[in-house]
Amino acid sequence: MARNQPKKYRHFISAKPSGSASASNSRPSQALARDAASIAGTSGRITGFFHEVFAKTRRIFRRSNQGHVTAGTFDTEVCGGAQGQQEPIQGSPTQDPLETFHSVVATIVKVHPYTQIVLGILTAAAQACSPLSLTNQSNLDHDLSDLIGAVRAVYVFLLEDNSIQNIESMREVLRRIVQVTSDAAWFIKNYSETKELWKQQSKNILFETWVRTDGYTKLLNSLVQQYRDCVFRDVHTNIYHVLEDLNPVRGELDLVRGDLGELSLEGMVYAGGASVNKMRTCLDGTRAEILSEIITWIYNTDENVPRILWLYGQAGRGKSAIAHTIALWLKDTRWYGSCFCFAWDSQVERREEKIFTTIARDLADRDPAFRRALADVLAKDNSLKTTSDVMLQWKKLILEPLLTMLSTMIGTVIVVVDALDESGLEESRRHILSVLASEAGVLPRNFRIFLTSRPLPDIERVLSAALHVKATSLDDVSTEWTERDIRLYVSNQLHHLREIGDTEVQRIACKADCLFEWARLACDFIKPNRAGATVKEWYDDVISLQAEEGGTLLDATYLAILEIAIPQSGGALEQYYSVMDQVVMTLEPLPIAALNYMRKCFPNRQDHYDVTLVLEFMSPVLAGIVDHSSPV
Repeated sequence: MARNQPKKYRHFISAKPSGSASASNSRPSQALARDAASIAGTSGRITGFFHEVFAKTRRIFRRSNQGHVTAGTFDTEVCGGAQGQQEPIQGSPTQDPLETFHSVVATIVKVHPYTQIVLGILTAAAQACSPLSLTNQSNLDHDLSDLIGAVRAVYVFLLEDNSIQNIESMREVLRRIVQVTSDAAWFIKNYSETKELWKQQSKNILFETWVRTDGYTKLLNSLVQQYRDCVFRDVHTNIYHVLEDLNPVRGELDLVRGDLGELSLEGMVYAGGASVNKMRTCLDGTRAEILSEIITWIYNTDENVPRILWLYGQAGRGKSAIAHTIALWLKDTRWYGSCFCFAWDSQVERREEKIFTTIARDLADRDPAFRRALADVLAKDNSLKTTSDVMLQWKKLILEPLLTMLSTMIGTVIVVVDALDESGLEESRRHILSVLASEAGVLPRNFRIFLTSRPLPDIERVLSAALHVKATSLDDVSTEWTERDIRLYVSNQLHHLREIGDTEVQRIACKADCLFEWARLACDFIKPNRAGATVKEWYDDVISLQAEEGGTLLDATYLAILEIAIPQSGGALEQYYSVMDQVVMTLEPLPIAALNYMRKCFPNRQDHYDVTLVLEFMSPVLAGIVDHSSPV
């Protein structure tokens, strides 16, 4: 056989391992080995390219622990050397692919933003498995070094020219490779602690190690072969069945000091319905530039990278769609922490009082180490489960557990907070803003917060002054790009209608005036889902804005905004009328500085006030309020 089980525990497959706690401990592992073998389509055989690279990298890794590897060893032995059986690794052919992967990925341009996320996770996993990260595990077990060799073989394969060129078309297989590789990297990074746990539980360390490394190796073998064949075979169910058996070791690590009962978070306040919604994501292929910018920020490993990215813009610009897209992509991989969404119609739920208890619960579900740390905090003070004190929630339920488990984290964990402006009145988010502005700056660099909102005065005032907040405006996105994406969206929604052609799509996109929400509502209005008119008549109504329903597509949104922004009576209302008259009646849009200069020429000195007093409250619906250099 290409890979025989080591003699010292080969018999464990058919007999109870010596030193194991009970025979029951081995049965799930035996089933797991059979499942992994069925997925790989082999009975322990590692064939073709994967076997060749696997065998050579295993030898090199063992020699590297003994200090016998030269700079050209990996290139010579793994990549083919003088025999020329494989192309040299791009970028730095004499280095370990785990160490060169990041530099090679950095040269890849014009890939889908989702692919950027996948490549970023692969980079983080590579760093976790690199020799520099494993200096404290010099006496690695035979099978663990085998697994590292298998992971290296994956990176050797991905660095081949053909693999790089097929990245976009093989996105689904690449996603599965990322899931298995990141889990294998976690196992490798935390192997010393895992082995101590097994020792305390009187488990057979050799057998437990072999089961997991063999399972990961065969899964990687199967997925790499699919990638090489450019064929995706849906082994989704079997893969996750195997991973569910492989991954409990994460939870086991957190049971050393107690049982599952001690890790229960029952009774902890949780905001239902506030998580990511797949129905609210961007149409694939749209918003590529802004999504890429956000992922570049996620991918940035610099120590001084801003811990918060604040995406703001007028109502209807598509902020929430971008937030849900990022959250869903992250959830699909391994960088997802939580997604917490505010909404106008949920203000009665007082979600602002549940924000960090909910995020803490999500983080605990994602990472058993965080769950263990959180459970320790709650064991000392059970009242924290239901506290509405946002500052206390942050310090005790987020920051304290997070700082205790940083060493086990791989890659970057992202928390998405969408539509903070929809929490309600200013008072509802005052403490949240205080946390984000004064406390979030101490977050580790591999824990970030992606936040979206309209640029309301209180939010803009607090976040723009924080050095650890990167502010990005959707108003600054190219109009050409936005109109292009709206055209794609409208075409996707209405292309099946005989009455709607390219000309109609173009007119709807222009009428939307860069507002995705208007385009969405317009498409819903035009679709033939009710009686009374033809598709062409509904289309004409939307374009002319004469029909009552078509002309009020965004009324509900804007009404909620204006009810807060417009004073109800007195001198403030008179100032509002005066400034809005000035804005509307100018021959062409002017920036705030020009409007103020104009007011100084008004005959009545009482009108010589700063227009910002009124316009700052109109920032959700008017451009040029936050950026004073742009026209209003």
